[in-house]
Amino acid sequence: MANSTRKKFQVKSKYVLAVLLFLCAALIVTGFFYEDIAEPFRSVYSKVIIPLQKGTNAAGSAIAGWLEDSDTIEELQAENESLRAQVEELEEWNRSVATELDELDRLKGLYDVDYSYEQYDKIAATVIGKTSGNWFSQFTIDKGTADGVETGMNVIADGGLVGIVSDCGEHYAVVRSIIDDESNVSVVVSESNSLCVLAGSLTAYEDGFLELTELSIDVSVSEGAAVITSNISSEFLPGLLVGYVSDLSADKNNLTQSGKVTLAVDFSQLSEVLVITTLKEDYTENLED
Repeated sequence: MANSTRKKFQVKSKYVLAVLLFLCAALIVTGFFYEDIAEPFRSVYSKVIIPLQKGTNAAGSAIAGWLEDSDTIEELQAENESLRAQVEELEEWNRSVATELDELDRLKGLYDVDYSYEQYDKIAATVIGKTSGNWFSQFTIDKGTADGVETGMNVIADGGLVGIVSDCGEHYAVVRSIIDDESNVSVVVSESNSLCVLAGSLTAYEDGFLELTELSIDVSVSEGAAVITSNISSEFLPGLLVGYVSDLSADKNNLTQSGKVTLAVDFSQLSEVLVITTLKEDYTENLED
């Protein structure tokens, strides 16, 4: 049996191209000169090729739109993250500025008090602790005997009188405020210079005032008159603002009258105070000399 090799049938690509070109040319010429013969080809083209072409174009447009939307979403997300970071930075900056403004306001208040009582030497101190409750009836400051603070020294803040140093350590001091239940301050109503007593009371201060007592029935006092410390007080220096008269009424004995005093200092938000380094006894001795 003889061996023989079969050659595979191969058509060169140039021949295929030539045949396709010939067919295209034939279809063009036929369609131009013989419209009836070309009509079936047009029908096939319009019913099959064109819909396929439209579908392909629509799919391509949809894919292109999806890719464009995807890019846009990513860009928007990146922009949103950037804006969020900027907002957080601005909020932090705003909080910092607000804190600094609050501190400036407090320091300005202390400066105004310092100027109002420039006849007295003072030491600035920060409140570092207080007794339990909403009010600063007793509190601790960060200055003590090492700084020149002594027991019995008067303490003022933005607005006026706060209290008196009741205990002292080397680097701290305890202040008993005028709203404490154990506090009694000898005061005068400025417009009449009439002596009376301001009684400390946490219960009364919860209602926004302290009680003014032992004011002579013959004294006429207008609402809003200033109440200041008197000369005869054994603990407090004279002329320190305490508050303002808000109400007066006659007592049952018809000899004295009592009223309410709205205090000049807010005892719910003390943070910085001034300690007057002049003791009342030293002040009195200087007057006698």
